Amino acid sequence: MTSAKTNVIAGFLLVWSLAYCGLVYFSFITSSPEAIDDLVKAGTIKPEYAQYIRAIPDWVRALSVGLAVLRVLGSIGLLLRKAWAFEAFSLAFVITMVIMFRGFVIAGVADVIRPSQIFVEIAFIAVSLFAVWFSKRCKTNLARSR
Repeated sequence: MTSAKTNVIAGFLLVWSLAYCGLVYFSFITSSPEAIDDLVKAGTIKPEYAQYIRAIPDWVRALSVGLAVLRVLGSIGLLLRKAWAFEAFSLAFVITMVIMFRGFVIAGVADVIRPSQIFVEIAFIAVSLFAVWFSKRCKTNLARSR
């Protein structure tokens, strides 16, 4: 793969990672109960989903912050052509699956979100898996070029 293509994909993954950082920041750090109530009143989220959000345990919030950091590090690693980008994205994928398992299997979030939100979660998993695959490919190419 050419250097330009790698940069474009790594840039996309960095933007995606930074967007997730913003989501984590606004969802878990700056969001207040009043803001969540406003989303319910506006019809943006269901009342049941608001209850789900309020009940998210601190360990899931901490994993989400760690996930955001790992995704950014992995993206930067790709841009710098560092082999450890694969490890960063691999660990990020494992954390993604732990968070998704907790949300969908243990907490039953699928019952309280809209189908479009389920699609977004599936897309997160797909991009996470792509990041692992792509970073593995880059790591293999780095090893061959040495």
